[in-house]
Parts: sequence; structure tokens; C-alpha cells
Amino acid sequence: MAEQRIQYLLKRFLQQELDEAGLKELKAMTDPAKEEAMLEQMASMMEMEPGDTGNDEEMARVLKNVLNADRDVTIPVVRRIGWKRRLAWVAAASLVLFASAYWWLSDEKQMPPRELSDSRSGIQPGRDGAILTLADGSQVILDTVRNGTVTTQGGARAMIENGILKYDGSGNELVYNTITTPKGRQYQVVLPDATIVWLNAGSSLRFPAAFTGADRSVQLTGEAFFEVAKNEQKPFRVSIPGRMEIEVLGTTFNVQAYTNEESIDATLISGAVSVKVTKQSLVLKPGQQAQNRQDKTVTGSLRLVQQVDTQKVLAWRTGKFNFENTRLVEVMRQLERWYDIEVVYENGTPDITLMGKLSRDIPLKELLPGLEELGVHARLEGRKLIIMASTNH
Repeated sequence: MAEQRIQYLLKRFLQQELDEAGLKELKAMTDPAKEEAMLEQMASMMEMEPGDTGNDEEMARVLKNVLNADRDVTIPVVRRIGWKRRLAWVAAASLVLFASAYWWLSDEKQMPPRELSDSRSGIQPGRDGAILTLADGSQVILDTVRNGTVTTQGGARAMIENGILKYDGSGNELVYNTITTPKGRQYQVVLPDATIVWLNAGSSLRFPAAFTGADRSVQLTGEAFFEVAKNEQKPFRVSIPGRMEIEVLGTTFNVQAYTNEESIDATLISGAVSVKVTKQSLVLKPGQQAQNRQDKTVTGSLRLVQQVDTQKVLAWRTGKFNFENTRLVEVMRQLERWYDIEVVYENGTPDITLMGKLSRDIPLKELLPGLEELGVHARLEGRKLIIMASTNH
């Protein structure tokens, strides 16, 4: 029984699904005297041949991290390489008191597959995690890592403190990094100027490791909330490539720029921002929103919404879904991003509007009864959410 439990925990560890309690249990059950047997077991799980050049060393390092994960360490950088065969699990990194598996990535720059480690648990909600792409193209998986140095570039150091990526702003060279949150992930980063950015699922932010120029410019896709550090000598600019430019000095605001949504929305929470689209521009006051529709027939039009529901706009930041007066298709797009699922409409797309609020911190199957209460009838098939005939309550 104990051996089966170790095998289960080890598998969860290699799949990057093991929580802190599980890792404590694995470490307590691991016998250093049986290291060779465990290495063979790990090789079997990863479908590798024990004795292959390089494999033994990598797996031994993984096991050592499990046995000795008791201090902060430097987080390894993963370089993208192409495999002639299928993608293989190969290595692991340590974090404070615990260990965290990481992965060699294929050229598609994908995160490790999100597997259901326990069929009883169903599809889990999103969690903290991201991919950091450095200036040389190398990548770091930030999932579950709590503390450690990531890299030093051009004199600027990037580190993780309590699960937050931070840049110390000491560099003097212009090198760009990109942080990406795939579906089912969200992340927080502190930029070199102390500006704080929260990235929603399915988003990316490109920024310099040090702001060396006359301004502070970043590029966004997806959705993010910005708490901009004030610096009147260096304006902060957010660019939605080819669509919108936002300029601020010191303020808090949210930008939603998913390509599959009907509009790009910039919502001001405090301070002031200038929003530009081609030759149009708006200066927002707190509570106002600038909208730029993504329909090609009206691209370039900038619309001012005088007063928006900021609680609804920022619901994702507080761990909530706010579906007040929201069309079903918009709701489903949010669920696709957060739960990393595909939504399929069995009988066409129902034209209904929902009213309700739900927690984002629950498995998808626990959210379905809430959708039923809102008039949405659905069933799960693997990672597909099938929307059946619906009624608007």
C-alpha cells in the first residue's frame, strides 16, 4: 500500500499537480537508501529507458530536489528544443521547502498538459502560473514556484517572492521579456518601475527588464489590471498592437483586449488616462470606460461609456464571476479561458442574458448547478462543456 501511495504521489509530482501537503507526505515516505529503485520507477512513469545518456542524471536531480528541498534556490531556465520524438518530461526545480517539476518545451511554447489527476475531482479552476520568455528566447515556467532568482539580464535581476515575479529595476540595457498566462492561469508581476500588473487567463505582457528610455512602454494581449507607479517624467504607456494606446502617469485601470471579444475596453478606476485609437482620443475619469469595437466594419471608432460597473469589470481580480446582464456567449468565453475548456453549443447559440455572481475558486462541476439556476442547461464530456437548450429566468 505504501509503495502504491509513493507511486501515486511521485506521478502527481512529475505532472506538476502535487500540492504542498502532498510533497511533504512524499518527502516523509521517501527512503534515500532506495534511490535506485525510485529512479527506475520514475523512468517507467516517463516512458524512458534507465541508463539512457542524460536521463539518469536528470532524474537523479529531480529525486534529490524531493529529498533535499529545504531552502531557496535559483530557478533553472528552460531552453526550447525540438524533439524528433514526442515531448518528454525531463527535469525539476526546487522552491521554498518544496519541489516543483518543470518541462522542456516544444516550439509551440505550450504549458504542460493539464491532466485530471483524479477523476473524482473533475475540471479544476484556474490557478497562479505563467511562462516567462526571456530576451534570448529561453523560457521559465513559473507555476507553483514561490521564491528564487529567475535571471539577470543587462544588470537587471528578476526574482520570485511569495509567488510574485519582481524586477529590481537596476538594469541599464534595453532587453524585453514576455510573461504569458495560458488558459487556466493568472499571474502577478511587479515591473522595474514598481508598477504592479495582474494578468488574467489567456493573456500576455511584453515589457523591458529595465525602463531605460523616456517613457515606460508595454504591450498587452488579453486582460490585465494595472496599478501604475507615479513618475511624471516618464509616462506609462500600454499598447494593444495595432488597436489602442493608453497613456498614464500614475493610476489604476483595467484593460480587456481579448481578440475573441467584441471590443477592447479600457476602464479607469483611479487617476486619469488618455486613450488613443488612430486619430481619435479620449481622456477618462474614474468610473469611465473607453471601448473600441473589434468588428472590422467599425474598427477605429472609440466610444465613451460614462459610468460602468467597476465591480463587474474587476470581478476576476477578486476571484469572482460577475454575470450581471451578461450574454451567454460572453459568459462561456470567460469559462473557456479560466477552466481551459471548449464550449460547444448543441442546438445553436442561445440568445439569452444572465444575471448572477459565482466564485471562480470552485471546480467546474460545482459551477454547473449555478448555471442551471441562471437558466443554462449543460453537461460535461471530458474537457468539453456542451450547452443544451437554455431558458432565460
